[in-house]
Order: sequence, then C-alpha cells, then structure tokens
Amino acid sequence: MKKYKLNSRNGLCNFFAEYVANELSENGKYNSVISVTDCETLILIKGFTENKNIQDIKDIINKFISLHSSEFTFTDIEKISTIDMVSFGEKNKFKNKTLKWRFEKYVHFPNYSVNEVITPIISSEFPYGFSKNYLKNLYLYLEHIVYNIQDYFGYNFIEFEVEEYPSGQVEIINILTDSVYPYSKLRSIILDNFEMNISEINELISSHDFVRDMLYGINNSPWYGIKENSEFRVI
Repeated sequence: MKKYKLNSRNGLCNFFAEYVANELSENGKYNSVISVTDCETLILIKGFTENKNIQDIKDIINKFISLHSSEFTFTDIEKISTIDMVSFGEKNKFKNKTLKWRFEKYVHFPNYSVNEVITPIISSEFPYGFSKNYLKNLYLYLEHIVYNIQDYFGYNFIEFEVEEYPSGQVEIINILTDSVYPYSKLRSIILDNFEMNISEINELISSHDFVRDMLYGINNSPWYGIKENSEFRVI
C-alpha cells in the first residue's frame, strides 16, 4: 500500500477513511466503501455499506477523535466541521470486483508531503476506505504476487487488470509491463506459481489491523512475506 505522512492532510483523510470503513464493516463482516475529503475547514465523509444496522457517524467521529486526535498535531480536528453522506444496506453496489493495479519498481512507497498544506481539497485514495472483502484483499493479494516475482521478471513497472469471483478465484484479464518476458509467458509463470485465489493469503491477513498499519508503518505487513517452500518455475 502507499505510504503517507500520517500527521498531514493526506494522512488524516486516508487514516480516517480506513477507520470509518472498519467500523461500518464490523472488521470485515460487511462490505463497505468510504471516502473522506478534506476541504480545509470541512471534512466530507461519503460512501455506502452492506451493513443494514444504521450507525450514527457522529459517534464514530467522536470515538476517532478520542482515540487518535493526538496523532494529528497539524490541525485541531476537534474543531473541524464534518458532513456525512453514508448510505446503509447497499448490497447491490458490491457486485463488480474488477481491479486495475499498477506497481512501479522504484516507487514502492511514495510519500506525499509536498505542498499539501496549500492544496484546497484532498481526498482519501484507494485502497484506504475499502473493506477487506471488497477489493482490499484483492489489492493485497496482487501486492503479495508482485513482491514475490519482482526479482525474477526484469521489469520497471507492471500493471494488472484482474477480476475476482465470489469463490475468491482471481482471473488475469490483462498485464501491461516492460518485462523481458512477453505477456503470454508472464501470465503462464504467474499461473504456475500462484493459486490465483484470495484464500492463498487468508491466514496472513485474517486478523491484520490495517488501521494500526497506518499508525506504525507497513514495512512488516505479512502479505509481503516470500512464499514458503516455493521455487519459481520459469519454463
């Protein structure tokens, strides 16, 4: 995942989006998507969730402030006004699980901290604010694959377009890259070495606290682990 300076407007938007999505999805029980936009004196919270149990977003905000206001010394978040536009019981909005994801070898953890104070509007960015069962786990699975293949495939950038099915199976729709391997060979190598199912990393992420990641860093996140007892087959 991207790395942000936590004590910043970008950090606040992404951290808060992740926090709200986690609260609404009840730690992965329901699919949820939340975006947070900082308009300097106003924070807009919008999105939707499968959860039918309507929650008062103000209660979530107050809980967030009580727990994490000390992390954001660049502003007094207790005095910032908020508007929430969150709809509940939106199960039909989660049918599509197609994701296009790009990784650049030499920009692994971009840090956004330049000119952020003078930017009038800053919004949270994917994958923050997305629940585990809706696209976040798919995103992490692609990171897991790329972390394992980057030393083998000779590329500076790689972009996957994939679709996840209800079973957790992942289909590669397209791959764009400057790898020394042609598309057909690259796709074949990946299929030979990975199950192409989200369940392959379930144990690594089942109890992972993504909100804590944003507080304490993601360098040791478990999905970056190299596949155990595996040898890449490059035929």
